[in-house]
Amino acid sequence: MSSSDSSSVHKEECGLCGWGQTSKMCTSCAQKVEQANTDSLDSYNTSGSVVSSVDAVTDSLGCVDLSNDNDDDKLFQDPPPPKEDCQICLLPIPYTNGLCGVKTTYMPCCGKTLCYGCVLAAQDEIKKGNIKEWCPFCRVPIPSSNEEFVDRTKKRMKLNDAEAFYTLGIAYYNENWGLPQDMNKSFELYSQAAELGSVNAHYAFAIAYNYGQGVEVDEEKAIRHYKLAAIGGHELARSWSI
Repeated sequence: MSSSDSSSVHKEECGLCGWGQTSKMCTSCAQKVEQANTDSLDSYNTSGSVVSSVDAVTDSLGCVDLSNDNDDDKLFQDPPPPKEDCQICLLPIPYTNGLCGVKTTYMPCCGKTLCYGCVLAAQDEIKKGNIKEWCPFCRVPIPSSNEEFVDRTKKRMKLNDAEAFYTLGIAYYNENWGLPQDMNKSFELYSQAAELGSVNAHYAFAIAYNYGQGVEVDEEKAIRHYKLAAIGGHELARSWSI
C-alpha cells in the first residue's frame, strides 16, 4: 500500500477529521485536541479573560475543514445514530433537547445524558425519602452548589468529554449556575466541543451566525456549521433552511 493510500485509510478511520462513526482519532487530531484542551483549561484557572475574539475562536477549528464542498455528498447519507440512549430507561436520546417531547439532562458526575423523565422520577423518589439525593445513574451525591456543578463539569472536560465543554459553554452563554455571561468563553468552549465531535456545538455556532447572536451575521459560516451539524445527525439542522 502506498503512503497516499495509507493516509486515506487513516483519514477515514478518524472520528473527528474523517467524521467517521468510530471513536478513534488520528495522531494529528489527538494532538490538536490535547493542546486545545490544555490551553482552554489554563485560561479558566487564571483571573484574566479570554482574549481571543469570537470569530478567531470559530475560525480555529483545526479538526474540521469548513470549506470542503465534498461534505455536500454526506448530507444525503444516513446520519450516525446518537451516541447513547438514556442509561436508565433506554429511551433514544435526540440531539435536539425537547424534540418529540424528550427533554434531556447532562450529569457532570458521570458524563451521562439522561432523559428528563428519569431525572424527575428520581427527584420524586428523593422527596418521598425512598432514595438518597444522588445521581439516578452513578449514585454520586447531587451537587450542593453551582460551584460544585461547574467544578464537576471541568473535571469531565479534562477527560475530553465533548458534552461537558458544550454544557459549560451554554452556561456562560445563558448565565446559568451563577456564571456571568461571557461570549468569548462560551464560543471557545463550543469550539472545543466541536473539535471533539459535538454536533450540538456546530448547531450553536450555526444559530449564532445565522441570527447574529454574539457575532455579526455571517450566512456562509452559518451554512457550514448547519451542514456539519446535519452530517452529524442533528435533527433540526437536517430540517433547517436559511
